[in-house]
Amino acid sequence: MDTIQLTVPLKAEYFSSVRLFVSGLLMSHQVDYDTIEDVKTAVSESLNIALKCHCAHTSTLSIDVDDNQMKLSISGFGQQSEKETEDIQMAKTIISCLVDATINNDTLLMTVNL
Repeated sequence: MDTIQLTVPLKAEYFSSVRLFVSGLLMSHQVDYDTIEDVKTAVSESLNIALKCHCAHTSTLSIDVDDNQMKLSISGFGQQSEKETEDIQMAKTIISCLVDATINNDTLLMTVNL
């Protein structure tokens, strides 16, 4: 199993680079186009949640790759308040519709079959 970690400042100008990195990694494992687009959108939405929560200055993307699947975790959410904004609720809904994902504490976890 290979593990890749990428830590980025929680600034919107870096999000496209993270999306491009994830896309390239998935393409190198011959994942279909629709799945790549879904994962890229989920990654963007999770980074947007972290940005809107103002809980951290950085987010760490950790990717574990083996022969059958890729597990992505994105940290930086901090403690979620009981009253979430509509934007955050919508982002979570988008993520859950696109990928197999869960949010534990301050981390979003998703799995992509290769």
